[in-house]
Amino acid sequence: MAKTFVDSSVLLHLIDADSRKADLAEQIVREGVTVTPQVIADTIQALQGVLRMSWPDIDEFVQSIGVHTSLHQVSEATVAAACVVAKRTSLAYNDALLVAAAEHAGCRVLYSARLSNAVDTGVDVRVANPFLDTGAPTGARRSKGGGRKTPKARLALLYARPGFLLRRAHQISVAIFEGACGGVGITPGQLSVLTVLSARPGVDQATLSRAIGLDKVTTSHLVRALEARALLTRCPADGRRGVAVALTEAGEALLDRVDPCLDAGYQQLMSALDASDQMQLIALLNRLNARLDDRARTPFHPL
Repeated sequence: MAKTFVDSSVLLHLIDADSRKADLAEQIVREGVTVTPQVIADTIQALQGVLRMSWPDIDEFVQSIGVHTSLHQVSEATVAAACVVAKRTSLAYNDALLVAAAEHAGCRVLYSARLSNAVDTGVDVRVANPFLDTGAPTGARRSKGGGRKTPKARLALLYARPGFLLRRAHQISVAIFEGACGGVGITPGQLSVLTVLSARPGVDQATLSRAIGLDKVTTSHLVRALEARALLTRCPADGRRGVAVALTEAGEALLDRVDPCLDAGYQQLMSALDASDQMQLIALLNRLNARLDDRARTPFHPL
């Protein structure tokens, strides 16, 4: 069995728009690599769901890599070992499962374009990202000649861009929220205001704005709309400039009514992911927001 293990991110580099990355991925795979059925499944999911590749093209891709890949079946022992790795390290369970599978397959190296070279696996498997110094983004079919991208490659890149995917996920989230909470008559922004005020009664409006990550003008519109419905009150802040905001009994009652709707909406939104994927998604979003917070146009200071 091949002594190098790869995840789906390496296989997807085979059709990268950057010829350098595609050539490097091809070199790695041609030398023989080990994968699990889940790695193949993740690759097919990305080809079909993100890159919108046709099934004949997917079949051709899978057949072409099959010549150079050894399939390692995940056993109960591998699953148990993955739990140990995840507990010992900072790895998410899915990544720990890759490490455990690599170890059980006798592989000393796990190539991944997602994981850091510095990751501590806790076992005799070294994680390496061979694409770090090759430069361009992943995710589209290679252009002819490796130069200017074709329209099809550009479209594939668009559909693979995090910003596009996050915007689409936000649209889905808002639609589910409106479906679950429509009978209560509240928007996501208004819910944010009421939730903060429930935790911090009498907070000033500037602090409220930062606590929900919205600009002052938008926050002011939300506050006025809720005040018009007698869900909150405003008064001069004690000893300070500005306005203090507090919930009314009606506002607290509305929060109590909306809680079951929010729970139902959350379950619907997360139903597309298993428990491990849900935890990984939240962890990745928190990490992205924390590391790039200074790029946002409005400040966010959680209370």
